[in-house]
Amino acid sequence: MIDLRELEALEARWKEPGDSPLLPDAYGFQAFRIPDFLRLLAVAVMAVAPMRSFLDAGCGIGTKVLIARDMFGLDAAGIDVVPSYVEEAGRLGLGGMVALVDVREFGGYGEQDIVYCYGPFREPDAQAAFEKRLHAAMRPGSILIAVMPTLKPRGWECLFRVPWQGVWRKPTERG
Repeated sequence: MIDLRELEALEARWKEPGDSPLLPDAYGFQAFRIPDFLRLLAVAVMAVAPMRSFLDAGCGIGTKVLIARDMFGLDAAGIDVVPSYVEEAGRLGLGGMVALVDVREFGGYGEQDIVYCYGPFREPDAQAAFEKRLHAAMRPGSILIAVMPTLKPRGWECLFRVPWQGVWRKPTERG
């Protein structure tokens, strides 16, 4: 059983103020509150069952991947560009589920049912470029959970939204 308080304490120890140690236009590890994440993921899962795959784009140490896998039964994975974060994810039992990949270069967004991202880029232009690429790559019917988005996904169905976070479904193609 997952101890959510233990995960929050772990995230707090890894939190880095300011910039990423490797990317000048990105934030360092930012821990999004676990109760808020649970609410957003529950909305996504309930909206479009049966969802199976989950990707945390910019997953840090992988706590959200662990929650998606162990609490929601999703085939969960994460990607991050910081080697020490990926190593810590391995220590959390996520070896092979969290990969060392830049979110801007990842080619598998279209394979995911749910993609979660906590605005990885500090620079608005970099964040907007990432979001445009993500929106275009995701398949129809998939779900985007975004925290601190720069762009609202145009034409997507809003399933839940509060300031600075939301859950959207990409429209299905009409033939």
